Amino acid sequence: MTLMRKRLDLDREIAGLGERTRDELTAAWTKAYGCPPPKGVKRGLLERSAAWHLQVKRLGGVTSTVKKTLGTGNARRTNVD
Repeated sequence: MTLMRKRLDLDREIAGLGERTRDELTAAWTKAYGCPPPKGVKRGLLERSAAWHLQVKRLGGVTSTVKKTLGTGNARRTNVD
């Protein structure tokens, strides 16, 4: 399977998240984080979380260097115009 094909499949899967039930999105959250979502969390956040986890699974997550930087609080805030 080509990279372009994989990307199109991922795009379609992410687009399909809007068709999932809230219960399905909640189950995906619980599987990803090991606990249910906070009470009152909005559907949009459940969808974005599921999309992020799909992308990480297929494309990879942040590097260990980024994790370390974020964990130490040394990340600098920048303005992007």
